[in-house]
Amino acid sequence: MKKKIILILGAVTLFFFLGGAYLIRAINTTTSRFDEIIMFHRVEILRENLLLHIRRVEADLYSQSTRHAESTGAVENHVSEMRMTINSCFECHHSADVLERLRDLHHQIDQYSQSLSRAINLKGSAGPLRAEQERAHIISDSLISKVNTMIVMTNKRLTERTEETLREVSRTRIVLIMLVAAGPLLIAVLLFTAMRGITGPIQVLLGATRKLKAGNLEHRIEGLRDEFGELAVGFNAMAGSLKEQVKKIEESEKRYRLLFESAGDAIFILDAEGEQAGRIVAANQAAIAMHGYSLDELLTMSIRDLDAPEDAAKVPDRIQAIFRGEWVKREVHHVKKDGTVFPLEISAGLLEFGNHRYILAIDRDITERKRAEETQQRTEQLKCAGELATGLAHEIKNPLAGIKASIEVFSGEPYLPEEDKGILVQVIGEIRRIELLIQGLLNFARPSRPQFDEINMNTVLDSVANLVLQNPSRVPAA
Repeated sequence: MKKKIILILGAVTLFFFLGGAYLIRAINTTTSRFDEIIMFHRVEILRENLLLHIRRVEADLYSQSTRHAESTGAVENHVSEMRMTINSCFECHHSADVLERLRDLHHQIDQYSQSLSRAINLKGSAGPLRAEQERAHIISDSLISKVNTMIVMTNKRLTERTEETLREVSRTRIVLIMLVAAGPLLIAVLLFTAMRGITGPIQVLLGATRKLKAGNLEHRIEGLRDEFGELAVGFNAMAGSLKEQVKKIEESEKRYRLLFESAGDAIFILDAEGEQAGRIVAANQAAIAMHGYSLDELLTMSIRDLDAPEDAAKVPDRIQAIFRGEWVKREVHHVKKDGTVFPLEISAGLLEFGNHRYILAIDRDITERKRAEETQQRTEQLKCAGELATGLAHEIKNPLAGIKASIEVFSGEPYLPEEDKGILVQVIGEIRRIELLIQGLLNFARPSRPQFDEINMNTVLDSVANLVLQNPSRVPAA
């Protein structure tokens, strides 16, 4: 196909080159001939002007014999104009023969001027004056005859050149009309031939492109030759490669969709630009389950609708921080569809897709973590209380043992009345009860290894009931 196009372009170029060369040559020839015609017209005008000046000078000569003779100054002006006219004839380019004739005319005009000057200025007898006038008339007639001859020759040559030039112009016009008529016809034929070899393969390629655009990646082009055959091979390779790439993209999309939908954390994609900044564009199943809304409901909402009021007011600040390139991590509270408020740990950053910017937000429910933290905090508090109780028990137990021993010794004195001994026995009993309480506190702070033993549950229940009855204010409300 490339060779055919080159041949067609070469033929069209050669045709127009030859036609243009012919037209340029014809125009140059015609222009040159028109220049010659113009020159001949100029020569003809000059010679006619010369003839008019000669006749006017001759009329001035005849007037000298009448009562209305021209003045000497007027005659001299007419003679000067005649001489200027013959001198101007030498300015044009002439052949040697014409130049010889012009020199002869110039010589006779000089003689005529001299004879005319003598005839006008001669005074005296009429014989010499008449003879000089006769001589001037003879020279004038000769000049008129020669100028008329040259005018006739010039007119004849001018007529021949004009007719020849007009014939050449007519031929050039015919050739030009033929070129103008044949040029488009030739171009049409060549273009039709070229289009038949181009439009067919192009239609095949266009049809294949439409099928490829419609999603038929299995379609292949066959039967094309030359450069279109190479293009078909490239098209088929592109279709195969495109099929592989589409397959890879679909597999990758499935993987990312599976990750998106199966993620344990809630994932939101939010609009980041314009007045709808914060609008929910996409959400996964974890986000749906976490907040209690359906996907359609979430897609009509903004992230502000899910935030607790105090956190919703901070959304613009978070968006500005994200626009500055920060990866924002915050603890906020969301509100479920049923009104339940729960804590979240959000992690959000900027996501650019195409020419639009989005926000990728990953939300993690930290309710259980908060509960664990509270439990751990209470455990730490109990641990501190146990350590404090252990220290206090040791500090109280040692002095209390000394007090008990002293009272026991004092209660064994024989001189004490029985009534005082009874009081001391009661004090010793209370001290033992305090020791039991301290021992129980130590056992609570540092519980011993469990030991299985039989126990009467009725006794335990009675002890609990007595304890409750003795301290009713510590019983929690139902």
